[in-house]
Amino acid sequence: MLALTLLVSTSGSAAERPLLVGGHAHGSENIQALADLGLGNFVWIPKFNQGMGNTPWDSTPEAPHGIYADVDACVANGLYFAVSQRRGLGEIWRPGGGHYGGDCWGGDIYDAETIRKIQQRGGELFAGLHAEELDADFIQSGLRPSFRSRIPHLYTFTDRAGGRTACESELARIRDKYHGYASGIEYWPNLCVSFHLSGFRIGADLVFAEFLESLPTTELQLAYLRGGAQQFGSDWGVWVSPWYRGQVPCEDKDLWPAKPAAPGGGHRPSAFRRCLYLSYASGARVLTMQDTEPLFSRKNPADPQAGYTLAPWGEELKTFWTL
Repeated sequence: MLALTLLVSTSGSAAERPLLVGGHAHGSENIQALADLGLGNFVWIPKFNQGMGNTPWDSTPEAPHGIYADVDACVANGLYFAVSQRRGLGEIWRPGGGHYGGDCWGGDIYDAETIRKIQQRGGELFAGLHAEELDADFIQSGLRPSFRSRIPHLYTFTDRAGGRTACESELARIRDKYHGYASGIEYWPNLCVSFHLSGFRIGADLVFAEFLESLPTTELQLAYLRGGAQQFGSDWGVWVSPWYRGQVPCEDKDLWPAKPAAPGGGHRPSAFRRCLYLSYASGARVLTMQDTEPLFSRKNPADPQAGYTLAPWGEELKTFWTL
């Protein structure tokens, strides 16, 4: 019965979905900069309070720095967008770093009414709800009894088959929840370790992978994605993380003041380029990256009205998009 529940068809296909390429940004000015600099046709809006950035998050959707302002900025520029709705599994927020089993926004960020309003404002430009690093959370939270106790119902299995069933049942539960918000809402789970086939198997609308950071090799994940797409006839996409040793690259420390934004930090632009082209040649339908800081800096730091120029990661993204 479980297998029959999980094996469902996806609503989209590569023939129907436009190729989506773009960056990661919160704040209407930052989204406008992505549009003005020609960085694709897509924006990944990060989860609430996420992003080192130069723009705070307002706690209400209608406020100047709330989610609706981000959506409206995308729509004004004709940009498709996805909205991050959670990081991890379960239905509770579990704060803390790796020594606590990971920082997870279980339970989702926006309620059903807010999601429906996002869909109304965005129309066909609203591409999907992004659920981040789900298999990473399943692994991290399973490492110690104290971690497992936060979402104990996922760890009652005693063998590998039971573990797969537990994980896929949870992936399917989140799928059904998002599809239940309104007709046409797409579910984009990120499976960044080795559980990609589980996302295809439960009928995710698009399976996301995460490259670089400190994750398994790009080639390994691409093999899972190509195989899953061929077996299940589904779409997939990638986000490329610039994080490395606790830093991300930036060129303008005054524009991006948070501690992890470091000139010369993070992964090199050449690594981003390699991920983009390998993914595109392998069949990815969405290609994006994490954090705004690596993409642009100010033309003249002494003159805030002078506008922005591309940073090295932004140069790579624009070159890829315009080829």
